[in-house]
Formats: sequence, structure tokens, C-alpha cells
Amino acid sequence: SGLSLHDTHFKLLVNSQQAHLTDFSISLPHSHIATDSLIVDFQHSEKDSTFTLHSTPIAGTITPNDLASIEKKLQSFSTPIHFSFSIKGDEKTITIPDFNVHSGNNITLNANANISHPTNEKLREIDSHISYFNLKDEEIPNIANIFIPNYEDSLIHHIKDFTYSGHIKYNSTKELLSDGHFKTAIGSAEYDIIYDTDKTLSGIISGDSLHIGKILNDKQLGIASFNFDVTYNTASSHTLPTA
Repeated sequence: SGLSLHDTHFKLLVNSQQAHLTDFSISLPHSHIATDSLIVDFQHSEKDSTFTLHSTPIAGTITPNDLASIEKKLQSFSTPIHFSFSIKGDEKTITIPDFNVHSGNNITLNANANISHPTNEKLREIDSHISYFNLKDEEIPNIANIFIPNYEDSLIHHIKDFTYSGHIKYNSTKELLSDGHFKTAIGSAEYDIIYDTDKTLSGIISGDSLHIGKILNDKQLGIASFNFDVTYNTASSHTLPTA
């Protein structure tokens, strides 16, 4: 079985200089996405093509198990996730100044992003800043089980009340760069890493309050600090020597 669409409608008017989408709405059994109006002005010539995307608010609710026909692991994730954002820009830069997500008090995300040269694959860059991301204990297993094999058997399942802030950038040389800070019930850490075109992840991860006793369930062990230089090639799945 595929997606079960309900009450899906929109109006689209297009001429040589403008596309105007109105009354846009998509509904699934427990999900809904809508925007009142989206306007794009465009011009095309032999030398250049330009466009202007007028500021557009978009909001809705996604319940992940509505998408279980695409990804079976979402079947048990029934928490409604509410989101809202606005988007605007042109052929030089598209801006998302306010991307907000929440699910009661269990999931919170506040972020913004810029996409430079969105229509030019060779020059395109995506720069995002996550000012606040928080997962409460109840939702961590729902998300972790989707992305982490054998989550319950891993040390990661000790993570409680996860909070993160940081910066993520995909540059024109197809490298992914990120730095930030995260905090959990078992400790906090900072990182600065890069994932390059050779599929090698490298950088620094450090922290000063890792609760070893909580991770290993041994009350005799206390808190430790750490500082790792990491180089890991995801193509070969072998840790490489570091300087």
C-alpha cells in the first residue's frame, strides 16, 4: 500500500513572467501541509535567467508513521510533529530565516538557513545554523531506532535529554563541515569536523564531563574528560591513523 492522500488541492496560474500557487494543501491521515500563496517572478534571456521568490510562510504537521509505506521503520513513530517556516530569495540566495519544529515539549528545533546559487550545482552552498535542538527522553528511542542499528544494545541508548546547537555547511567543493555543542544526561561535548569528497570524516571531538559510571552502569566510576582527533573513512569503514 502507498501513501493515503486526503483533501489535496491547489491552484496554479503560470504566464511568461510569473508562477502563482494558491490554496495549496496536502493531507495524509494524521498529517497536513499548507500555504496560502507562493509567488515566483522570473525572467529569461539568452544571457541570463533570474527569478524572485516572494516571502512565503509554510506550516503543517507531520506524523511520521503516515510515511511508513516509504520507510517501514517509521511505523512505530506516531508523535505529531508541528513545523513552520518562511522562505524567500532569488537566483543568488534563498533564505529560510526561521525554521521551527515542536512536538509538545518533547521535540524542539529552532534554525535558519541560506542557499547560495541555488540553481547552479557547481557554485551551490547550503549554510545552516541550529540555535536550539532538544529531544526529551520519550522521543529519543523513536528517532534513534530509525537511524541506528541495534540501538538498544549500543552505548548510545544511555543518552537522555539531548540538546544541540551548531553550524552545518555544505560547500561548493561538495564538502560537509560542521561544528557545535551537545549536552545529554551522561555528559557534554564539542566538535569540529569535516566530511570530504573522499568520504573521510576528520576533526576534533572533546568534552569535560562524561559520566563513565552511567554508561557502564558502575557507580564506582566517575566523570572523565576526553579529547579525540578523529579520522574515519566511511567507504572502507576503517579508522585511519591520525597525526
